[in-house]
Amino acid sequence: MVNRRGWSALTAVLLLAAVACGSSGGEGAGPADAAVDGPSSTDGAIDSAADASADAPSETASTSDAPADVRGDAHASDASDGGGPAQQMAIPMYVDPSTSASLWTQVYAAAPTVAFVVANPASGPGTAVDAQYTQAIASAHAAGQSVVGYVHTSYAMRPIAQVEADVDAWYSFYPDVDGVFVDETSTDATTVASYYQPLFAHVKAEPGTRAHTVVINPGTMIDESFMQAADVVVTFEDTYANYTNGSYPPNPAWTANYSRWRFWHLVLSAATTADMQNAVTIARQRNVGTVYVTDQGPATAYQQIVTGAYWQAELAAVQAP
Repeated sequence: MVNRRGWSALTAVLLLAAVACGSSGGEGAGPADAAVDGPSSTDGAIDSAADASADAPSETASTSDAPADVRGDAHASDASDGGGPAQQMAIPMYVDPSTSASLWTQVYAAAPTVAFVVANPASGPGTAVDAQYTQAIASAHAAGQSVVGYVHTSYAMRPIAQVEADVDAWYSFYPDVDGVFVDETSTDATTVASYYQPLFAHVKAEPGTRAHTVVINPGTMIDESFMQAADVVVTFEDTYANYTNGSYPPNPAWTANYSRWRFWHLVLSAATTADMQNAVTIARQRNVGTVYVTDQGPATAYQQIVTGAYWQAELAAVQAP
């Protein structure tokens, strides 16, 4: 996600796609070996194909309740949905639950519109249990939200054993975690079989009775084969200008075969409530069930969440039929 350099005092929490009927990611302050730019960093790490156009095709999948555990099976091609909410919110939050309790309370109170939380104590699980995150997970669950833990793959350049060790640590430190958010996902389709499908299987094999959800963040549209390695895919992470300037091509035809809950968009620098509302509408037209729109730019978007009138307007826009 956003460039993490210089954010050593921050911890991160993201809120992602989830479930009306029950159930990315940002990068927080991390160790030196994790100090790489995420897909929407301002230094060019984001793929230019993450731009999107305002005249995207109409939504092809019908609506339904999002299932428990982040849309369930990554292999399901469930484009036919029945009634229910059109969208839900996912919120990158680079704030410590112990020092920004009011923001966390705001998020918990917004369930089920805000449906999942991705926690990120230290660009991953850290080296020991943090009681503040244990409590944050419990509070999110009490509100009906799910929690996934942050890991990163450095675009498949990080040894997969290190990533799997982070996954193991998440489940060891926080047994009630609901899965993982895989940041810095490669867009190279050759890495699916060699890297991301084995990682997907590793998460699914972890102990526990909760969802074991896998969310990947290439930050742009990817080859369909990646759908076999994730339950949810972030297919846009960039600015509002790039979301609406016509440079992003129409969705590939294959996206119509999948439920909207399989896709998540992060739209930054949407300066006004009108911009935000337009971005939410565009996401809906693009068969995207999970969104987060902020007025903050890439450098600060995940260090805080929107509040006040903008927040209330975004909740209303996402909840609109």
